[in-house]
Amino acid sequence: MSEETKRLVRGIHEALNKRDADKAASYFADDVVSVSPEGTFKGRQEIKRYFTWLLGQYSEMKLNETGLYVDGDVATHEYVIEATSKEGKGSAPCVAILEVKGGKVQRIRNYYDRLGVAKQMARGVIATRAVGSIVERMEKGLR
Repeated sequence: MSEETKRLVRGIHEALNKRDADKAASYFADDVVSVSPEGTFKGRQEIKRYFTWLLGQYSEMKLNETGLYVDGDVATHEYVIEATSKEGKGSAPCVAILEVKGGKVQRIRNYYDRLGVAKQMARGVIATRAVGSIVERMEKGLR
């Protein structure tokens, strides 16, 4: 099962790297639950809508695998996303935990530093100050 799970995870990322939201969504169960910093998405159609939105945010996007660990039907996938948008270029280390059942992803939880991405992509005086202010408040007392 672990080799099949590895192929499934890599298939999702390959489809996203090819900017194919339909193909990426095909790896998910009809009743999948996906939790990410952007919210909770239920069902394959919401996953497809999320992937379509995600790909639309970036003129270029690549997911580079840095680690894939499988234990039975659970995979922990580490990767770095590199992306270019009209605001600029950025990258973020990410972790996805996937639960597979019947050859499809049943549940996925994605983790990454959304504020770190905002810091990289912020352009212009207002955006840069807004993000900087949030970071400063969150880190107050650390320095």
